[in-house]
Amino acid sequence: MTVAFRPTRSTQNRLSQSVVTPTTPGNIIPLERARLQRKQPTQPLTRRSSSATPEIIELDVVEILPAQPDQPVWLRSLVTLQQVSSIVAGSLVGITLSVYGLTQAREAAWTQEYQTLEHYRTQEQQLRAANEVLKHQIAEGAQKPNTGLVEREPLDMIFLRPAPPRPEVSADIPNLELNVSPTTTPNKPLGY
Repeated sequence: MTVAFRPTRSTQNRLSQSVVTPTTPGNIIPLERARLQRKQPTQPLTRRSSSATPEIIELDVVEILPAQPDQPVWLRSLVTLQQVSSIVAGSLVGITLSVYGLTQAREAAWTQEYQTLEHYRTQEQQLRAANEVLKHQIAEGAQKPNTGLVEREPLDMIFLRPAPPRPEVSADIPNLELNVSPTTTPNKPLGY
């Protein structure tokens, strides 16, 4: 990169000149030549008055920085690799934060549903305990003599004979004729 500055004041207003003015257009010379042309001031600078502010002395020479040489291929590849890895790292950070946010949201929903499940389990345990207490109270009440309940005795039991086995139904089912006329009703039961 080359940088050049133009002088802001004319050369007549200066107190002394320390460098020979070059002949190139725009008063711009290369850095090496400007260093060679510098001279040490042989006489001291004179001051206008002691109360005046000191003036800034500007030189006629503007130093031109040397041109930056082309970067080698390995350096350009390393710079490109750094830029690509920065983009990849940024995208990985974005993806990671997105996955983390989704995980946190899912975990919060799971926690809420788990608390609801625990609430239902607690209610179930309370209902089971209340059911057992009621069964126990009914059993204790049945043992009291003034309830009117009678204990079972083997003589009071009713025994039923099993019904004879039904005949096996053949695999051939005859075609049923549909009765289309609504006025005729068969003398069959509608259901059991």
